[in-house]
Amino acid sequence: MSTQKEKSISIYNGGLNAATLANEWKKKSMLELWHTQVVQHHEESYRGISLLKFPQDLWNYEKLIDSYMPNIVVEVGVNKGGFTQWLADRLFLRHESKDDWHVFGIDISVSQAQENISSFPQTQNNVTYYEGDLRDTAFINKVYTSISNACQGKKLMLIEDSAHTYDVTKIVLDNFSPLIPPGGWLIVEDTCVDIEDLRQQPNWPRGALIAMLDFLGKNSDFCSTDFNNTYGISCHPFGFLTRKPTN
Repeated sequence: MSTQKEKSISIYNGGLNAATLANEWKKKSMLELWHTQVVQHHEESYRGISLLKFPQDLWNYEKLIDSYMPNIVVEVGVNKGGFTQWLADRLFLRHESKDDWHVFGIDISVSQAQENISSFPQTQNNVTYYEGDLRDTAFINKVYTSISNACQGKKLMLIEDSAHTYDVTKIVLDNFSPLIPPGGWLIVEDTCVDIEDLRQQPNWPRGALIAMLDFLGKNSDFCSTDFNNTYGISCHPFGFLTRKPTN
């Protein structure tokens, strides 16, 4: 009977072209892999809806939801609703009652996302969308009040995935971070836009990471974590923040 080592050598020298694969992997840098994933993540979908997430980041979210068990997730910037539905499915699976969880989505246009998630009646009634301009103070106040009334005493996670510019990111952090309880989470997505080597296109926005750093400089009750560093690659470097527990 062949040993495991002999089988491995056979595969390496055989028709599976394993030697070529190994050599190609040796040539690729982490940065090259990152840029490859940027291109690929635009093609990803969840339940037929565009998702736009790195697999490493998606798995980090999975682990965070498992460990923190949020009742409320606020997603600022919903695009076509793929990640909104992914979040809704995760909360649906983890909570015993539909009254225990809710997802709130905020964007300047939500009609396509609403249409896409209408195919999933199990979770549809636990997702609420708000459509408006985040630079509109009246809109911000309306949304904040509505969500605040719904999440009293519940665990909340806020995901900032809107325009990735300084002004809009800062508006979201300044205005919605008070919703997050001690021990809660605030994720600033696509902080990669402010790291030159990670910029894929010259027309990418700038400012998400700088806005996050300015926010942290004025809000000592929040801190950055290495939660999303496990797999080496992330679209959101330094972007997983937590609100410090009260003593």
